[in-house]
Amino acid sequence: MSAFTKLRKGIVGGIVGWVAMFVFVALIMFFMLFDYGGSYGELLMALVLGGFLVLVALIALVTYIIIAITGYGKAKGKLASIPGFSEERFAREVERCPQLRDTLICSDAICYQMDCITHVIPIREIVWVYQEERGRYGTAFTIYTLDGKRYQVPIRPCKGAPNADAAIRYLMRLIARKNKGALIGYKEEYEKLRMQSFGRLVMLTQGHEIVDSALLEQEYIRNDYYTKDLR
Repeated sequence: MSAFTKLRKGIVGGIVGWVAMFVFVALIMFFMLFDYGGSYGELLMALVLGGFLVLVALIALVTYIIIAITGYGKAKGKLASIPGFSEERFAREVERCPQLRDTLICSDAICYQMDCITHVIPIREIVWVYQEERGRYGTAFTIYTLDGKRYQVPIRPCKGAPNADAAIRYLMRLIARKNKGALIGYKEEYEKLRMQSFGRLVMLTQGHEIVDSALLEQEYIRNDYYTKDLR
């Protein structure tokens, strides 16, 4: 299974879930109206209201599907636009990196899906990354990129995969090796600087090496980081 196929499966699975929910709600509305015992006028009003609610739900569903599919296309294009990106290397690295739910990792980018929307974070554009605990998704990464955007990437290992701590350790080290200027870990001074002027925070990361992903892959193979960083 290719890495892009995994991304598509995540989108399709989410859409199927929303379609099933829509059908379920529509059937409930149908049976409620079928057993309705009121007057003809009340029945007509119930039909109009029920039809309106189903129409609204259908519009929301179609909009959601369009956003999900469009987002996938944009994400794939963003990946391809990363300097030196290779789809073949992407597929190899995704299989070797920690296996996470709705998240793919390679030396070029972190790709994750939330509510069927696909996000791509080029590692070369990361300014600051740190770990935090979140109630809904458990452990997550907070990432700030050069354009000032803030991402929260949930870390949810697949069944049988190394635990979240191992995945976090792996990802932190990957970012540090790829993007030598990235700020790793939470510090109050970084947060104060971000609040005062994000541009000044970015300046701390400038002038450092961005390692070529092909060379980084060879380094990982040569030093067995794919295994060692997960221990």
